[in-house]
Amino acid sequence: MKKSFTLLELTVVIIIIGILAGIALPLFSKPKEYALGKEAIANLKFIAAAERFYYMERRISYYPASGNEANITNINNNLRLALTNASWDYNITGGSNNFTAYANRQGSGGYLNCIYNLTHNDSDGEPNPNNKSWCP
Repeated sequence: MKKSFTLLELTVVIIIIGILAGIALPLFSKPKEYALGKEAIANLKFIAAAERFYYMERRISYYPASGNEANITNINNNLRLALTNASWDYNITGGSNNFTAYANRQGSGGYLNCIYNLTHNDSDGEPNPNNKSWCP
């Protein structure tokens, strides 16, 4: 006599696996978003450090006026960085002797409203989230 599973047994097992996956997958998104938040913080610190090197080499600061000068390609070219905008969109604004670097969350996930910013004269040198409940 052959032993095999009935269609009903297979269906029950598939439903149980689906329920377990539905419970487990949201638990894995929080550590991923936390790591992406750390990526933004590190990259903003790189931007600030690269801007200081830019100033030391040229005796002028890199303060893009707006628009095309402030996009990721120009930031990478002028500050000699290799940032990508897969998870975060980076932008720099500034005036005569100050700058603010921003990281805006891109893509999908629970933290799409998250924006980190770092100004040149920030007392602790750490990027700040626009809202702690929106950022990991």
